[in-house]
Amino acid sequence: MEIQEFIELWAGLWFAQRTSYQLNEQTIDNSKAELTVVSLGIDHPEVVQLCQQYQVEPSLSQGGIKVSWDNKIDWGKSQQVGSNSLVFLKTGEFLHPSFRGDYSLGSDDALT
Repeated sequence: MEIQEFIELWAGLWFAQRTSYQLNEQTIDNSKAELTVVSLGIDHPEVVQLCQQYQVEPSLSQGGIKVSWDNKIDWGKSQQVGSNSLVFLKTGEFLHPSFRGDYSLGSDDALT
């Protein structure tokens, strides 16, 4: 599977629910989150803008994603809403030191 296919399969609306029990403090934490993953093509303005911002040639892009979240937490804590964008780059030399890292798609199609 290529990264573009992985991104397309990842795109959509996701729901996560978590409950955490702190037995020693006798407290419970509940949270629910709606995640929206949007595929960004290689020529999407946000992908091009991020490449330009970090002085990377847009032709190195393999597209990207924009993840938005709406996290609802019980027990009177404040709601967390936000978004973040990620651009996948082809292997090669990068001009910005923060672009260190690799990804691979395993035989089970998991991104690691």
